[in-house]
Amino acid sequence: MIERLPRLGTVVRLGACLALAALPFSVALVNIGVGVVVLAALLSQEFWDWVGTRLRHHPVALIACLMLLMLLAGISYTDAPASDVRMYLIHYRKLLVLPLLLPFLAEERQRVQAMQLFCIALAVNVACSWGDFLGWSHFSLPAYDGPPGDNVFRTHITQGYLFALQVALTFALARGAQSAAARWVWGALAAMAALDIVVVMIGRTGKAVLPVLLVWFAFECLPERLKRLRVVIVAGVAVAAVALFWIESHHPGSRIGSLTAEVQQTEATGSATSTGLRVSFYRKGLHLLRERPWTGFGTGAVPVEMARLAAQAQGDNDRTATINMHCEFLMWGVQFGLPGVAALVALCLAIWWRSLALPATSGRMLRGVLLVFVSGSLVNSFLWDFTEGFATLLAFGVLLAP
Repeated sequence: MIERLPRLGTVVRLGACLALAALPFSVALVNIGVGVVVLAALLSQEFWDWVGTRLRHHPVALIACLMLLMLLAGISYTDAPASDVRMYLIHYRKLLVLPLLLPFLAEERQRVQAMQLFCIALAVNVACSWGDFLGWSHFSLPAYDGPPGDNVFRTHITQGYLFALQVALTFALARGAQSAAARWVWGALAAMAALDIVVVMIGRTGKAVLPVLLVWFAFECLPERLKRLRVVIVAGVAVAAVALFWIESHHPGSRIGSLTAEVQQTEATGSATSTGLRVSFYRKGLHLLRERPWTGFGTGAVPVEMARLAAQAQGDNDRTATINMHCEFLMWGVQFGLPGVAALVALCLAIWWRSLALPATSGRMLRGVLLVFVSGSLVNSFLWDFTEGFATLLAFGVLLAP
């Protein structure tokens, strides 16, 4: 039966492109695009040929499949109610996209064009953000309490993540451009997104990721003749970035400085603040990880276990429970113990290793997306979140395809 399936590679690619183009704007269109990818891939001869011949040799795909199996196995021992289990399975179902896309974008041209389309869509989002900030347009979400341009089509955390992806991707496209005009265009789009994160947005996610990207830029831009000095130069840039971050963190008027102020306020009064809540979630998460380090509490157990610890706590901040720990590594650790954390770390390491074997432009884009994801996932749950998760996994699936 499988040998008589149609070849639907074009349909899969169109679905992926639709989802990427819609990510900054429309949840419905993303769901349609991803639905097309899933159905067309599973009904396609190319996918099953790839499963039979290439899957066992692709470590990223194997780790993604292992993580999906962990989610299913975790159902057998969780104490979470069925509604929480379903919620977590729905949130993490997007992991399916990664192995399903791998057989369908074997050519470098296809991969670069798909990511260029994503960058053009993000460029529209950046332009709308600047337009709102300058008073030329009014696209910002009216129900969200933030300054103009900080939440165009998406909330500020999501927008900060998407704009950080735009910086990484357009930098890679500028480095790989064949003409001076293309380099200037992609470079200008990278600068617009970076300046938006610094000047327009109040969200701190993008601001925290930018120093990481600065270090990566230094790494990628070093000429061949300076390869022996790469570690020294990159270390110097890293020290400068950390020093700048430290200086900003001690300036109460800055967005980074407000992190320190919020933590100090929470420690002194016990009142709930954005940063204080995150610190409380991390403490509870580490406590739960110590309770069950090898198995975790099972799929969807985060709300139940966090509520249990919150009920025993003192102070408004620590008495706050959550369904989202704002750290992807702890989300997997609480549910599946150290093996869950190891699986997520292994996925990231396998992607980085794979990027080194890709052509220059797609490999550089893949490393950029990975760095944004890893650095952002230390303080957010970006596989859990809808837009961030699909943006990351679609980009991984497209760029890892060969």
